[in-house]
Amino acid sequence: MGIIGLTASLANGLARYGVTANAIAPAAETRLTATVPSEKRVGSGSARPEMSPDNIAPIVAYIAGTGSDWLSGRTIGADGHEVRLWNTPEVIASVSSDGDWDLADLAAKVEAEFRPEADGLAPSIFMQQVPR
Repeated sequence: MGIIGLTASLANGLARYGVTANAIAPAAETRLTATVPSEKRVGSGSARPEMSPDNIAPIVAYIAGTGSDWLSGRTIGADGHEVRLWNTPEVIASVSSDGDWDLADLAAKVEAEFRPEADGLAPSIFMQQVPR
């Protein structure tokens, strides 16, 4: 929970300045994961085009843009053609695509599905004690 805790702390501490902080939990097949023996790989064990690191970039671009100013203190999982909103440690919303992500399509789906669940900072019993 180190990165997730740091993300929540940054989001809560920087909210008064209009700064957001989110964590990305990516899953992709890379040259590094290609070194893992096939019998020890999670999933099919063979190369899957949908698991390209290129499928992580659209959600990173969306979160880095100004359209996601409503999203902070959250963990976003991205693997293949699926992007998930985590309510640490469970998924509370998910969007998927039949193919590679288009940034505009991803943004529309994320806002429609994630925003009702994650508009504003994540609730925290600890942060209720910190004056704003």
